[in-house]
Amino acid sequence: MATFFRSLPSVTSILTKHVRLPHGESRQHPACASACLAAKLTIAVALSACCLQAQTDLRPSTQSNFPVPSIGATSPVSATPGGGDFTLTVMGNGFVDGASVIYWNGSPLPDPTTCQAANPGGMPPTFVESCSVTVRAANIANPGTAGITVVNPDASPLDGTSNVAFLPVATAVASPVISSRNYFTTQADPNYLAVGDFNGDGNLDLAVSNRGDNNVTILLGDGKGDLTPTSSAPTVGKFPQGVVMGDFNGDAKQDLAVVNYHDNNVSILLGDGTGNFSLASSPATGHSPVSLAAGDFNGDGNLDLAVVNSCPGGTNCESSNGSLTILLGDGTGNFSVASSPSTGFFPTAVAAGDFNGDGNLDLAVVNSWSNDVTILLGDGTGNFTATASSPPTGQRPQSLAVGDFNGDGKLDLAVANYCGGDPTCNSNGSVTILLGDGDGTFTPAASAPGTGYQPSSVVAFDFNGDGKLDLAVSDETDVTVLLGDGGGHFASATPVNFGAFTVAAGDFNGDGRLDLAALSAAGGRSAVLLQTDPNLTITKSHVGQFSQGQTGAAYTITVSNSGAVANIGTVTVTDTLPTGLTATAMSGGGWNCSNNSFPVIGNGSATVSCTRSDPLAAGASYAPLTLTVNVAANAPTAVTNTAEVAWSTGNYTVNDPTTILQAPTPDSVSPSAASNANQTFTLKYSSRNGRPYTDLTWVFALFKSGGVAFGGAHGCYVLYHQTDNSLFRE
Repeated sequence: MATFFRSLPSVTSILTKHVRLPHGESRQHPACASACLAAKLTIAVALSACCLQAQTDLRPSTQSNFPVPSIGATSPVSATPGGGDFTLTVMGNGFVDGASVIYWNGSPLPDPTTCQAANPGGMPPTFVESCSVTVRAANIANPGTAGITVVNPDASPLDGTSNVAFLPVATAVASPVISSRNYFTTQADPNYLAVGDFNGDGNLDLAVSNRGDNNVTILLGDGKGDLTPTSSAPTVGKFPQGVVMGDFNGDAKQDLAVVNYHDNNVSILLGDGTGNFSLASSPATGHSPVSLAAGDFNGDGNLDLAVVNSCPGGTNCESSNGSLTILLGDGTGNFSVASSPSTGFFPTAVAAGDFNGDGNLDLAVVNSWSNDVTILLGDGTGNFTATASSPPTGQRPQSLAVGDFNGDGKLDLAVANYCGGDPTCNSNGSVTILLGDGDGTFTPAASAPGTGYQPSSVVAFDFNGDGKLDLAVSDETDVTVLLGDGGGHFASATPVNFGAFTVAAGDFNGDGRLDLAALSAAGGRSAVLLQTDPNLTITKSHVGQFSQGQTGAAYTITVSNSGAVANIGTVTVTDTLPTGLTATAMSGGGWNCSNNSFPVIGNGSATVSCTRSDPLAAGASYAPLTLTVNVAANAPTAVTNTAEVAWSTGNYTVNDPTTILQAPTPDSVSPSAASNANQTFTLKYSSRNGRPYTDLTWVFALFKSGGVAFGGAHGCYVLYHQTDNSLFRE
């Protein structure tokens, strides 16, 4: 499966389209008003020729004005490789009932997309808040990470494509382990970063704003976890801060918007689809912009920007309200100011989502010096109104992430607190979990999970593949993954000793596990922190040499985990029996071998197997398996027994070459006939290759009235002991 998403194809406009007029008004043709109202239809849903004509009369000639959809969450948040068909539900806003299409890695899913109304029970709405589609098993046959997008039909190429939601396809592990660091180079003083596919090769790339050089480093990924900077870094304004990705001119190529702290503006960099960017415009903002978010805030089909102005007056920043600058895009890369809503003291970050379920994008802004979050509800025209209360956070909040952390279908917030609960900032930080009530209000969770020292960035994804959203938090000394339980609670996993100012998530090596791109704190090197899978191995051994005709010979099979993370899921050991060996039993503590029907005669393809599903910790081994075999009287002198261990993310095979001794032929046997079942025979042997037999050897004796011979169909096993040249019947 592709690591990311390919360049998206054009979408043909559908016959009838909704018309969004200025200020979000929808009109009906006067002659059809009564008929449409009687049918409880808006002009977006045309079930009569009259209503179709109304749409035709009002439809713009060049653009449909469908909004750009926005994905806030998906359900599920991950999938298991090799699993069956499942229903994918995408939640957000700007989806068009009967028209939006869900894309998987740049290709539309073939099954129909069904959408659910944002206000069920009322007039049939055009814009809905969730859409679902069936994802077929073939899409998740192998590990990888899917890029999920929602596409609205439009006259211009993919003008209505949503942001990308990552859906990792990987087997669950107890805890993610990051044991590999692929370092990359930026310019001076890197600050913020954005993830995208800037050259359309299906691999994740990075854009990094550099405060020291006033430019942006473009790093192209190779799909294996390595990133290489392009030959040129586009110049932006002074002291660049936050950076976001989006298609700002509607050409289906990824562009960038970068806020410039000292120039009080935004650099709009248009991409050419090969990894190169050029400056298109520099719309003005408020004072000291630090962060921004992209979304279609007025529903006109063009991406807009919400820019955080940390210090609008330029002085007394810690005790003055900040603001946002809402910049409405015109679809060509130019922007104009729509509104400037106020925030709390010294805002530092903003995120967009539909927090009250009305189908319009809202905004959440963290305020570092008032220790709260301003919730601004959008009206769909580019205007925003703050809610009556601002949910509290810890001390000096810096960053936030949006997701459904408790599975109730409502968007929640995770806020990284630079100083935790300590106003002096002399202790570790924390994360405030704000659970959304679905009406624009939020309730703090009972506990705030701790982090390392002075956290500054947080992202929300499913990092261990268990179907529950987790958090990754960067701080001065570590990157910590907080594992979610699906109920809004988080527990800390083992931190990665890598101090980082900013982190972003993505599957940079295509293995289905989300990795982290981290900009190092304190001027250190930046790196992609790659997750590591379990790595099971198998060993197989036997004692001594086998002999033709031997019974009860045994192999020992041991499975170990040499990886850095525990294995979760079913483990299967399969042994392929060579010709000459017959398996009579296979067992081991904790193993289930009941699926075999012994004896199993080896022929080079016959197999026996055992399974178990309990976790195997890193560095640990399961109890060994014992495979018992009988050796045929005519078995070849050398065979190779093969064993394989298979688990959710891999398999490992080992061979055990086995020497089989031929039954020795004596020069003479005395007596020549057996008188009873415990008859002792004296045998005289010639040395083989000049070396006498000195070990116990199993031979096969055939009793006949006329004497003793080796081989045949009617015999018994006897034990030959070289010391006294005697055979003992077994």
